[in-house]
Amino acid sequence: MHYVRDSLVQRGKTSWRASYHPVFDDGTCGERVFETLKGCSNRREAKCAAEERRAILEEAARLNLGFSPNIPTLVDYQSDWANDLVLTGAVARKTARGYVSGIKCMGDIAYTKLNEVREFDVKHSIRFALDEGFSPNTVASNFSLMKNAFSRAQEEGLVAANPCRNVKPPKRVETRPRSLSASERLLLLSLLPQLVGALPLAIRLALSAGVRGEEVRGFTWEDWDDLEPRLSVRRVVVKDDDGSLLVKGPKTPASLRTLPVEGTLNQELGKRMEWQRARCAEYGVPFSKRLFILGDIDGSPYTPDAMQRDFSSFCKAFGIECCFHWLRHTFATELVAKGVNIRTVAQWLGHTDPGFTLRVYAHADPCALADSLGVVSDLVSVPESYESSARLGACLAKGVCDD
Repeated sequence: MHYVRDSLVQRGKTSWRASYHPVFDDGTCGERVFETLKGCSNRREAKCAAEERRAILEEAARLNLGFSPNIPTLVDYQSDWANDLVLTGAVARKTARGYVSGIKCMGDIAYTKLNEVREFDVKHSIRFALDEGFSPNTVASNFSLMKNAFSRAQEEGLVAANPCRNVKPPKRVETRPRSLSASERLLLLSLLPQLVGALPLAIRLALSAGVRGEEVRGFTWEDWDDLEPRLSVRRVVVKDDDGSLLVKGPKTPASLRTLPVEGTLNQELGKRMEWQRARCAEYGVPFSKRLFILGDIDGSPYTPDAMQRDFSSFCKAFGIECCFHWLRHTFATELVAKGVNIRTVAQWLGHTDPGFTLRVYAHADPCALADSLGVVSDLVSVPESYESSARLGACLAKGVCDD
């Protein structure tokens, strides 16, 4: 008996997966075996490692020691795939972590070898996640991750069939993004003049331009044109995996955008610049347009932790139930409700697909439905002048005309 190597595929920067099948003395072939090879920086090293592993398999078979195919668990398989996406730059590290954490939320199935998962296990994992309090939408999204993982595994020959194929996920329910009511929005705006520091301007930026919190923190004075006036979104400030601050490009290419600035926001930006100039003069530091608008004169930005802490304290003090991202939702919801073109709203928000904006923010509104009745009346009514002309024309056509 001997083994034949079928494939050698790179799975990570230094990780490879090799597959083999045994050939018995009578010429028949056995079940394929998969092995993960670590620490191989190039294909030559991977081939050497694969040959060494093949020799070990043959020696084990000769000595009748037996072996178990090296099939990964679902979460390990998903982790390798997610890491590959990060290495190739296809997704951000935060997004990749979401792909893996979604699998972990499904319970014990995440830690089961791929070839040992059955349809019953998939159904049980859905019930487990729902019982744990996850929403049907979240469970449906995690199920989709799991189904896609098994589809890839099937293509690679790790499983014979996809156990998710005949399983239906929970029915999704329509959800609306959380946003402030009109009274809550007015209360928040009325309180802004009483606040000090970077927070009031951060709130106004999110509520007046619909920018994300990470984009709010990334603005420098180079991004502001007070004459147009306009703001350009060019960078974001986020926390890295190790907790350190990371300044990088925005979320997507569509997030690189230039936005008009309304009058009050433009005035507040001017006041903030004057404050920073005065502070620089006080400490003998030259003012630079590279300073972060919401940061300090030492060049440091408004940190995610500080902004979250300040905003949470503010909302708690005045009894407002809100998180910072709801300000962006409030901005978008109001624009859609006021009839702004959905493509324009998508440009404001930095969405690649206006259809996504439409699905998220356009909802059936009973009040809007009633208000549209006037349009319907105009649609089916006939102007009196046109009606008289039409009657006269009909009479002339018949050769009859009443006085």
